[in-house]
Amino acid sequence: MNGEQPHSSPLLTAKDVARELCVSQAWVRDHALGRRLPTLPAIRLGQGKCILRFRRGDIDSFLSLHTRNTEGISCRP
Repeated sequence: MNGEQPHSSPLLTAKDVARELCVSQAWVRDHALGRRLPTLPAIRLGQGKCILRFRRGDIDSFLSLHTRNTEGISCRP
């Protein structure tokens, strides 16, 4: 090992993040690529077609920073 700690949770896909945030995958991509604000932290993999992955901790931090009073609001049936 190179001294870095391995990440304890697997990386999330845009589909995973979209499901969790109750938004479309296009919304996730637009915010991850900086086309729209607020910017969603993402890891860009590969060349050409951009493959996006997300760390659980980054998504949790994003939610903490951008959460307003959501009492009584749910996107899940």
